[in-house]
Amino acid sequence: IFILSLLITFYSWHSTQANIRQQASEKFRQDTEHIMRSIQERVRRYTDTLYSGQGFFAASRSVERNEWETFIKTQNLLSRYTGIIAFRYIERVKASQKEEFIQSVRSDTSVLPAGYPAFNIYPEGEREEYFVVKYLVPYSGNEKMLGLDLGSEKVRKASLLQARELNEPMMTERIVLVTSQKNEPAVLITLPVFRNGAPVITAQERQEALVGFVDVACRVQDIVADIIDEEPLNTNIEFMIFDSPVSAASFSDVEPLYDSGWKDKSEKTHKDVFHASLTYDFTIAGQVWRLYFHSDINSSLDPTQRFYPLFVLIAGFFFSVLLFGLIY
Repeated sequence: IFILSLLITFYSWHSTQANIRQQASEKFRQDTEHIMRSIQERVRRYTDTLYSGQGFFAASRSVERNEWETFIKTQNLLSRYTGIIAFRYIERVKASQKEEFIQSVRSDTSVLPAGYPAFNIYPEGEREEYFVVKYLVPYSGNEKMLGLDLGSEKVRKASLLQARELNEPMMTERIVLVTSQKNEPAVLITLPVFRNGAPVITAQERQEALVGFVDVACRVQDIVADIIDEEPLNTNIEFMIFDSPVSAASFSDVEPLYDSGWKDKSEKTHKDVFHASLTYDFTIAGQVWRLYFHSDINSSLDPTQRFYPLFVLIAGFFFSVLLFGLIY
């Protein structure tokens, strides 16, 4: 009787523990899906701002620097999306137009009374065409962006050309912004602007009608911080974001786009029965991101859930002893 009672106690303890861990694992899955959807939704909102910018150009014969600044400010885009560092307009400049373009920017006094007398296109060099940052809001703190030719660097240029080809928002692979002090991982999300009234059905028509791009510059850590400011995430979950299909065994070899503070990245940890890990791949503005999530299952349990299996074990043991004493 005593042994049978102990066996029943052990089974009850094991079943209770397994049930609670299953509940914790399900909550972990739900929380990670919530984080993933929040990131997708946040970037979707960023792309919506680009459609607004594209529409602003389409509704105007021309957009001047002060009009772009007024548009951004009246839309409250800077306060609504704190994860965005700068809203920009990039103009397509053919080689034959380069000097005229430089002089027009230098003499533009619509925002700053002194204009931009030191403006130049950089990096220096002769190219068939340039994709130059002409307008940016906010300007303060981002001055170094003005005049940058995005066509001079392959990652930025590839995203521009893909956006032009598809007429859809496109995100770059990992870049470092020219204004960065600590080389933080960043991305650009870009949408093309075409000449008003020009046909843009075919790829050839889009190439001929292209006048520039609207884009947003974002640090990935700021995108996540923007989400947390609005809806606090489960702090018991550690996660990393990669822009390539990295395996768990390669964590130490590849720098993530974002790291929430994952402490132990060893493969042993991922196989520990007391830990849960999940991986999601999803496409976001043309770029595939991989999210790795990890959590100590026990940390997601409240004290009652955590100690209930132990209570079942102890209570069952004492019941077995009591039953044995009453019978014998």
